[in-house]
Amino acid sequence: MIDSAIATFFGYFRQEADALDTFERKQYRKILICVFLDTLAKAMFPKIDGNRERFTKHLRECTSWEHWSRIATFQLHYRLQATGNAPSELSEQIDSLIRRHPQYSVIRVTSEPTIDDILPYARTNEERRLVEQSTYLSLFYLLRNYLVHEGREPGGAYEFEEDTDPVYMTFTRTDDDSRDIESKELLFPYKFMKMLLLECIDHSQSYFSDLNVDPRTRFSMTSVW
Repeated sequence: MIDSAIATFFGYFRQEADALDTFERKQYRKILICVFLDTLAKAMFPKIDGNRERFTKHLRECTSWEHWSRIATFQLHYRLQATGNAPSELSEQIDSLIRRHPQYSVIRVTSEPTIDDILPYARTNEERRLVEQSTYLSLFYLLRNYLVHEGREPGGAYEFEEDTDPVYMTFTRTDDDSRDIESKELLFPYKFMKMLLLECIDHSQSYFSDLNVDPRTRFSMTSVW
């Protein structure tokens, strides 16, 4: 009986994952992926009240992607610039890492430093907070918030069908004075996000099968509607 309930529950998510490709706009697909990830995280970690902690824990423990703790150096660079603070050991280290990349190069995650590489350069609580906000895990949760609450992705990077990992692209925008400004824009591709969803479905189903627990018990089914 419980085996059937588990198969039905996760079969629903697989069916919905298969249907994602029927949406022409990738933005809609990504919004649904975040909704499904939220639901699965709630089933896995019902005792965690905070959505951020629950969502990020789910990604860390239920996916095979090894780079969640890496730092997106350009994102950290932009955050440090926005503070308006004087140059520091941290900002100089990040600037040094950025200068290693050719101007129009495509930056892959594997070339990024880890949080353990960068935190020793952070000398203040503010800098440590900015470093922690610039991990790929934190940025993916931020992307989730933009998609779910605003129906949009931040930045202006465009997506190619072959993109399967997060990547930075050079983007040119016009400022208020009609001047061209070049920036590096971070993209979490649809194929990457769908891979995360499918892994979370598989891992979660195995978890509930091992426990012999119906995942529907993790949700309230008695509310009046």
